[in-house]
This record gives sequence, structure tokens and C-alpha cells, in this order.
Amino acid sequence: MSSRNGIPELEINNPSNEEAEDFTPEKRLLIAIVQRALIDYIAPEKGKAHLQYDAGAWIFSEKKDRPFTLFWVCEILSVDPIHLHKRIQIAARSKAYKPKCVIMRVDTK
Repeated sequence: MSSRNGIPELEINNPSNEEAEDFTPEKRLLIAIVQRALIDYIAPEKGKAHLQYDAGAWIFSEKKDRPFTLFWVCEILSVDPIHLHKRIQIAARSKAYKPKCVIMRVDTK
């Protein structure tokens, strides 16, 4: 997982999908959810600390088997949630950036 402007990129590796069109709208929605949580947690907008708290609660929730938890979303997207947690913690400790967006790379090989 690489990063840009200090925020981890969400790299999706799904070897079973040979074509980009197999990346369904539902999966794209799940990616957008994770991206928004990353932005809200790592670089919240001024005056919106409550979003950082809510995003952190969602990101680091220990609930694993419920729909729409980070673990569930990561399973659907074939992303290692433990590795993602580590990258998020590293990025959150570094405050030398003010990102505007999260960059996502989809690897469909």
C-alpha cells in the first residue's frame, strides 16, 4: 500500500476480475466509503473533529462480521484490514500534510 500526501492509497487487488468492468458499482461505493473515512480520520476539515471521531470509531471497530464494518468492506474488496489499520495509524501520526483527496489505484491483474 503506497501513499500520496500522507494518506494511504486504497489498493485493490482482485485477481479474479480480469477486466475493469468487473469492478461493480457496489464495490466502487464501498471504496468511496473507505476513502471518505480515511480523509475524515486523517485530515478532518477544520471545525469537524466529530467526523474524525466517528471515522476513527468505524475504522478501528473490533466488529468483524457485521455488514458495512471496515473488516466486512475489506473482505469484499480483498484488502488486508490489519495492514490498512497500520498504514492509517502511521499516516495519522504524521501531520505534515493537508490532503484534499485520497488517491485510489485499482489493480485488476
